[in-house]
Amino acid sequence: MSFSALLSTADPDNANQPTNRQSFTYRLMGDTAGLPFVIDGDALNSTSSLNYEAHSSWNITVQSLDSGDPQLSVVMDFQISVVGKCHVCGNFKAVHP
Repeated sequence: MSFSALLSTADPDNANQPTNRQSFTYRLMGDTAGLPFVIDGDALNSTSSLNYEAHSSWNITVQSLDSGDPQLSVVMDFQISVVGKCHVCGNFKAVHP
């Protein structure tokens, strides 16, 4: 089963700048060795099939960096869990603790 999630950031500065909105860059933080995930633009994708029996959850940290001057960032922790053993359907849950 593969996994894909869309990342987004709510920035109060954008409410005041309807024509010159900031953009965001995302990256995985911490020890990413062995994680079956990559960030491509604003998408978090699995790099391989996620197997419930082999590994049922992962804790990841994502940083969102804005394009402002000065650049500001926020870091959030997530837990991604494979919550079922269905081999046909994708049953995933991403939780921000």
